[in-house]
Amino acid sequence: MWSVELNLDQGSEDRVRAVWASIEARGVESLGSVRGTTYRPHVSLAAFEKADEQRLAVALPPVVGRYVGMPLTLATLGLFLSPSTVAFLGVTPTARLLDLHRGVHAALDGLVSGSRQLYEPGTFVPHCTLAMGFDDPATVVEAIDADRIPIHAAVHEVHLVDTSTGRSRLRLA
Repeated sequence: MWSVELNLDQGSEDRVRAVWASIEARGVESLGSVRGTTYRPHVSLAAFEKADEQRLAVALPPVVGRYVGMPLTLATLGLFLSPSTVAFLGVTPTARLLDLHRGVHAALDGLVSGSRQLYEPGTFVPHCTLAMGFDDPATVVEAIDADRIPIHAAVHEVHLVDTSTGRSRLRLA
């Protein structure tokens, strides 16, 4: 599986990692500690099963390049409850973020298959994942002190990522 991910500026990445550490201190595995992966705090714009990496390397950089430096606000704590619980920091959907999202999906059209519905235009919930597959949402809620959010971030880089490992396959911007 693949994803197109926005990486955060270093200060914001450090703040999300501090939230991950707070979650882990309560006995819940954060996205940052999933074995065999090297996930960074990020916001995914698209996720899909198959892709032609070489064609994406040509199609995506012109679309995403002008969004480096774009501000993002991670303002809320949210949960996806099925099929397994996912905790996340919700990203305020701005017109610019939604324009980027639509542009990425237009560029992906015909180049990918098995697109994940959660990331499609019209159903997109912009978020930064904190933890997945845990039993007690209250544990994660307790880890988010009032001073941890909002996080005012900026897009630092854009990558094509192998979601099985969290490793970048290609820096797009």
